[in-house]
Amino acid sequence: MAQVVRYRQTLFALSKRGGLSKAEPPKVSTTDSMQGKESKVITNDWVITSADAFSDMGFTIDSNRGNVGMSRMTEVMLNILPARVGSDAKSMPHSPQRNHLGDKIISDVP
Repeated sequence: MAQVVRYRQTLFALSKRGGLSKAEPPKVSTTDSMQGKESKVITNDWVITSADAFSDMGFTIDSNRGNVGMSRMTEVMLNILPARVGSDAKSMPHSPQRNHLGDKIISDVP
């Protein structure tokens, strides 16, 4: 919930400086509170404050969260990830992705 408050404070500050429309300010909600609703833009914030073990990662390891976000957006979905996501001992080991011929897929995305 702390992230929701932080986003609302930031959007309020932007609105005060004229950076956002005061008539239609963006809504900030949790995934759970969006049940049955849609929005043009969805931002999924996957950042957590701390984790000492894989089990501490909470909702960020639930693959259904991304699916729920995609089902709520009508135009754009933004994903905010920590810079080191998947880069340490708490991460689940992943086998390389392969195409239908079994060849390893090499991504050009950093």
